[in-house]
Amino acid sequence: MSNGGPKAFGNIFNVTNKTNDRMPDARGNFHVTEEMIQAMINAPRDEQGRVTLDFSAWHKTGPKAGRYLSGNLQIGQPQEGYGAGKPPAKNNQDNDVPF
Repeated sequence: MSNGGPKAFGNIFNVTNKTNDRMPDARGNFHVTEEMIQAMINAPRDEQGRVTLDFSAWHKTGPKAGRYLSGNLQIGQPQEGYGAGKPPAKNNQDNDVPF
């Protein structure tokens, strides 16, 4: 579940000029703010140290791109059994001297 915090926004478009089967079916990008990056650094992690991101998408149609997905990413909560509640990684930007 999302927490109502910072979001990253982006779009995913169908690849129409595939030249081989190994190419992806869709590509796109997300725009991530400094606030979102900081939230990811401080987010709870699972047992492997991964941050959960909730992805939401809406089908849209544009005059040039045709049908595509528009969506957002938000910090989620680690799933049960995946180390929920593990403290976040230490922020390396702290001004504390390590000795």
